[in-house]
Amino acid sequence: MRKYSFILAYATSYRDNDSNDENKKRLKQYSEAIQIASKLCKQSNPVSIQGFVTLGKQFEEHLESNSVICAGILKYLYGYLTDPNYYITPSVSVSTPIFSYLIRKIILLHPFLRNEVFTLLKHCFLLEPALDAIATVI
Repeated sequence: MRKYSFILAYATSYRDNDSNDENKKRLKQYSEAIQIASKLCKQSNPVSIQGFVTLGKQFEEHLESNSVICAGILKYLYGYLTDPNYYITPSVSVSTPIFSYLIRKIILLHPFLRNEVFTLLKHCFLLEPALDAIATVI
């Protein structure tokens, strides 16, 4: 995995007009950010309110770094928000505003990811949760 994160960091950090020192500094910065974001996405799913708040804050720290990391965060959110079982969990009232805030920040900071966000939201609206699962909650 490190090999792929290095290649991804190199591809996003290298600029022809910058000096080698600037490119190396940016490469190190992006590589660390990609590895941290990757670790956050691989963590076990938070089950507590505090877990979602902490995860949201950790993701927010990396939103401004580059669009590749934000694309990974969107993929992570896509896994949650397109799962029909997510909407019947007790933590949905806490995690959904956090996810919405992250999505809003991504749209504002990285306009090229707007199509991905639109696709995510479209899938959320077209989602049909199982009625049996909802009936057990009620």
